[in-house]
Amino acid sequence: MHPFGCEAETSLQDLFEYFKRCLQHAEWELASACVPQLVHSAGGLSENLRDIIRAIICHPYSLHPHRLAWFWLQVLEKWTEEKPERRQEKVDEWAEEIYSVLCVMPWSSVRGGGQLEGLCEALWAARDGPLREERILSSLLRPRGDALVSVYCATALRLLEKNDRNSSLFLSFLPVDLPEAEKLALSLCIHKDRPSVWKTIYFECLSSGKHFLEQVLVTALDLMKHEDFPQLTDLLQREFQPLSRLLLLLGWTQCRSLSSAQTLLAALHREQAPASDTVLQEFADLLSSQLGVLEWCKNNNP
Repeated sequence: MHPFGCEAETSLQDLFEYFKRCLQHAEWELASACVPQLVHSAGGLSENLRDIIRAIICHPYSLHPHRLAWFWLQVLEKWTEEKPERRQEKVDEWAEEIYSVLCVMPWSSVRGGGQLEGLCEALWAARDGPLREERILSSLLRPRGDALVSVYCATALRLLEKNDRNSSLFLSFLPVDLPEAEKLALSLCIHKDRPSVWKTIYFECLSSGKHFLEQVLVTALDLMKHEDFPQLTDLLQREFQPLSRLLLLLGWTQCRSLSSAQTLLAALHREQAPASDTVLQEFADLLSSQLGVLEWCKNNNP
């Protein structure tokens, strides 16, 4: 019997049944073609559709599970283009769904290498829109490791270096004879946007597997070797100022003249405020006294 007055609802119900049959026969493309009409349908069809897709992502079929989970994650991402045009609460609801999916995404789904990088690129692109990067990172973190977070950080760092024109312009003013890793460390230390800087530092640490302080120390010692004291002073401003006296004691032998040693002593000790480093201050005072003796000997023995 023809459903007079209920044609639209019946048509959507038939489409939903067709969607399920496509899933049963592994016809993913046909099933995904049904999603745009069903996702905005009234009643319980829309929620049933979301439940099915979430279930597929969280518990994919054992044959090629990473491909299956990845395919339906892409279907979820396509909704992003439509969501900004709807009410903010709907956008927030969609974002929470994405976070939930990322939290339970099976480990087998990350073995696709390039597919995971593609997902991270999409997440990174949405970080200033419907998604928040802190939630993305927390959703990717697993109790047994940070591999997913590391891949995201490596992808984000690559995209930051590619897209941040201000950073590239800034690097052009740095010493040309420094290695690229040290240029990056110096640029991050003296950049004014501290929240962005520390986020990039976090990405760099997870990507390289090295503690950022190690890179700061290596960069500072290299600047001492080149006697680039203005850049050294810039490097050790703000958060890294407490490293000043430690670096003085580690690198003062790099100085090639008495005047260079006095300049370094002034920059890293005499002009520095106390930083809970009493022992280092005592050694720096001792070094200052020794340099004073050397300077007296030089001036009185022409």
